[in-house]
Amino acid sequence: MKRYSIAKLVFLFVALGSSAALPAAKLETVLQEVQSVWDKTKTFKAPFQQSVESKLMGTTEQSEGLILVVKPDRFRWESKTDGTIQIINKKILTLVQPKAQRGRTVVDIYPDFAKKADARVLDFLAGNVQIKKLYKPKLLDQKGNFIRLELVPLGKKEETYIAEIDKKSYLLHALSYETEETKTRLEFQNPRANETIDEKLFEYTPGKEDIVNRTN
Repeated sequence: MKRYSIAKLVFLFVALGSSAALPAAKLETVLQEVQSVWDKTKTFKAPFQQSVESKLMGTTEQSEGLILVVKPDRFRWESKTDGTIQIINKKILTLVQPKAQRGRTVVDIYPDFAKKADARVLDFLAGNVQIKKLYKPKLLDQKGNFIRLELVPLGKKEETYIAEIDKKSYLLHALSYETEETKTRLEFQNPRANETIDEKLFEYTPGKEDIVNRTN
């Protein structure tokens, strides 16, 4: 996965995570329920497992961690596998990489998140954008325990996302996309909405030994 592409997946994770019952497996009904739940969601928390397959190398990289979201403008992606952390606090993006350079933690701070990732994510986290205004949705199938949705970004040449939604719980089970170089799949376990999340988790104070890079 590209370094800055993680953040643009989170809105799909949060938006499609819901405890509502699935009334009918029709596209318009699904989208209405998803949007309704998202509008009511103020915080979201879920463990994740990620698999990134390199087509060129023929290798697969596995990782796991935790995603935290506080609307309208806070997001934290924490990898337990390598210790990296990505934090969005309002417009500020902070990337923390333990022992990345000379055995020291590297902290990259960007004052404008939109310059390093898809700015539409901020709009979505603000809760004032309709899903259909961002993506062209398509109902793929309803096999087994999941409903599979295809979500194609509007107005930009980006990856097409495939979302798998549990038929019984209406929770997002997995999210995947494919590029020319990689296949990426995210799976989520036990997501929880509207729980209190300590806002200090969206702040990072560099240590004396940290290598800090600040960009304009």
